[in-house]
Amino acid sequence: NQQLEGQANHANNDGKSDLASGGSNKRFRTQMSNIQVKVMKSIFVHYKTPTMAECSSLGTNIGLQKRVVQVWFQNARAKEKKAKLALQQATGHEPESPPPPERCEFCNYTYPHKYSIQEHLFSKTHLDNVIVALEEGRYEPESPGDKLNNTLLAIQAAVNQPPPPLSAPSLPSPPAGLK
Repeated sequence: NQQLEGQANHANNDGKSDLASGGSNKRFRTQMSNIQVKVMKSIFVHYKTPTMAECSSLGTNIGLQKRVVQVWFQNARAKEKKAKLALQQATGHEPESPPPPERCEFCNYTYPHKYSIQEHLFSKTHLDNVIVALEEGRYEPESPGDKLNNTLLAIQAAVNQPPPPLSAPSLPSPPAGLK
């Protein structure tokens, strides 16, 4: 977990970094580690709208401020919504949402009901297991909207591909003796 410590730049109480508070109006941008982003992606796959308490808890566990986690999830939802709308325009119907998982692939925990997914995803044990899987290269979460964008690209590629070449129709063989 050394990659999580000291990776995020923290803002002052006024929302500006130490550098930006010297009279500059430039907005502060938090630098997030690869692991921090991937942990948030792993949660987003199954749960898209964390509460402020969940953002705070997640932020504490991965070394980010609550507001940074909140904004990341807002941006991820917007990105996924944009991809969903593009796919809907291309296909004429809304893409289906995948069913909720029945168990956690990292903790071998079976969810007794859908609300326990939310509780489990933000638990320290789960977050630690996700971080270990990420660090060991056993897990690579997808970015918000990637699956939808890939589906859209496949549809567009299929539509834009030239039709397969037509083979010449085979002519019947001439009757014997008329060659």
